[in-house]
Amino acid sequence: MIEFVPAISPAKSFSPLPVSSRPSPPALLCQSESHARSLLSRGAMSGIPRRSFASILLLPLLLSPQDLTSKKLPADAYVELSNGMRVCRLQVGMLQMSPKTSRIQGGSGYWEPRMDEVVADMQELVRQGFNTFDSAMVYGMAEEAIAVYCDRYRDAAASCVFNTKLIPTGSSGLSEEEIRAALLPASRARGGRLDLVHVYWWDFDKHNYIATLLNAQRLVEEQVFKGIALTGFDSLHVQEVIEAGVRVAAVQLSLSVVDTRALDGRMQQMCRRNGIAMFAHGTLLGGFLSEEWMGKEEPKAEELETSQLRKYLRWVRLWGSWELLQEMLVALRAVAERHGVTVAVVAMRWAMQQEGVASVVVGTRMGMRGKLHLEEKRRALEIELDDKDMAAIAQVQRKGRSLTETLGDCGDEFHVKNRRKTRG
Repeated sequence: MIEFVPAISPAKSFSPLPVSSRPSPPALLCQSESHARSLLSRGAMSGIPRRSFASILLLPLLLSPQDLTSKKLPADAYVELSNGMRVCRLQVGMLQMSPKTSRIQGGSGYWEPRMDEVVADMQELVRQGFNTFDSAMVYGMAEEAIAVYCDRYRDAAASCVFNTKLIPTGSSGLSEEEIRAALLPASRARGGRLDLVHVYWWDFDKHNYIATLLNAQRLVEEQVFKGIALTGFDSLHVQEVIEAGVRVAAVQLSLSVVDTRALDGRMQQMCRRNGIAMFAHGTLLGGFLSEEWMGKEEPKAEELETSQLRKYLRWVRLWGSWELLQEMLVALRAVAERHGVTVAVVAMRWAMQQEGVASVVVGTRMGMRGKLHLEEKRRALEIELDDKDMAAIAQVQRKGRSLTETLGDCGDEFHVKNRRKTRG
């Protein structure tokens, strides 16, 4: 049994959040008998045999509602936060919608997602029960994709959680009206609603973040959005925010079998004491924690396909070495084979089973064929690692260096440059 902080409990008492019993169909599918007759006429005009076209159109009407609704995840695949919000324990990360995050394999240039393909993948994820998305207005077309999804699949979208981020362009404090204005595009994308808002701050040497967060809290009280989370904050400044009276529902931070800073320092204990959920990102090290990299020679950064792989290659070197990563992959695969899953599933599950981790955020390249990894996501919510599994992973972890020595506390990796610049 996973132990959560007091304010977070496995949602065994409720079923996965329902989506529409009949999601809005694509334009080609008939929504009524009269619509079918109209489409039949168009089909005949286009040269498609009338009987064949009719079979295609009437298929949705012949399917049972269960065929068109979400597939259930385990009951404990959802948790309730301290502010009453229910989120999936595996969130869909939308960072990969940002420009120039993925190079085209075997060619030049960068992959660019297509809106219709992204939205179709979003609907498939929701249909499978993955209803929580991690977005930001700086994530390229992510917010636009949410807007299109909410318009196209209104009933299903009503049962989704679309978290976003408030990232000020500078370090000046934001008034309530300025926060409203900054979040207006995200609110419009969701039809006027906002779920959890993650606040990021560039420079902690300027203390306007406290006033900004207190203003944000007043907007929560006015039901402008549902709750406040922090992202890129270290434990010292999370504590400062709590002491100022800000009610924090969650902290998003880096956590993986390689990066254990959240467990090594003060963050985990502080979140437990204050009923704050931890949302973990970076659990797959951008994809390094998979069979794909087993037995491979250490790559050069410039040869890597994604910006996340380039980032985490440096972290692997700071933690230990490429050889030590290979040793970790062997250990993860041994655990995976015992459970009949992949290395990535074990890496995700390891993070989920850490005390206080309510959810993991897994970056997903929606719109790229074969990149949803639905079965791996599902299996990560179903298996349970035992003491033997955890010990095998810990044995390799002990051979590495804590990233606290080089990157600092959780979130410091986002601020070192700014602090150096500020301090001359």
